[in-house]
Amino acid sequence: MKNFIAILTIIVFSTSCISQTNDLSVLQYQNIKFDGNLITDIIDTRGSLTQLNQYFNESFNHSTYNEPSYTVIYNTISVELTFKDGERDSNNLISDYQLTNLKLKDSSKSLFINGIALSVGDNINILGAVNSMNDPSTRQKKVVFRIGSEVIRISFNRNTNVITLIEYEYFN
Repeated sequence: MKNFIAILTIIVFSTSCISQTNDLSVLQYQNIKFDGNLITDIIDTRGSLTQLNQYFNESFNHSTYNEPSYTVIYNTISVELTFKDGERDSNNLISDYQLTNLKLKDSSKSLFINGIALSVGDNINILGAVNSMNDPSTRQKKVVFRIGSEVIRISFNRNTNVITLIEYEYFN
């Protein structure tokens, strides 16, 4: 009986979380832009610092890690990108990373999604009627767009509706 209740709780929770997300079509996904750059182009950089500096017009600080996988994190005041699962090339250099996280942290950078441009500091109502969910760990609300194993999360203050963080995440 306990197992049945536990399984039922998991199913109800999973269903309620899924119903609170906003599914993206392939075309909608292909038109997502972070600071004027298509998400697919950012992914295609495979972690190339030269390309990222050009795309975001930034000089990134970066940190690299070897455990648990080859990871590089590029960071500025405005943007943070995490690339993981790099592979060694024929020169024994690590490259060919997978973008796993991208954060827009201030109003100087924007997200373009579903024909709407928004930034940190904007009112979430600019998105119109979208599903949102409470995040009890941060006491904020989130709008989540998803396609497959990729999500765009837009966190906002539940009292003021002001956007506090815009984030892309790939779950591999």
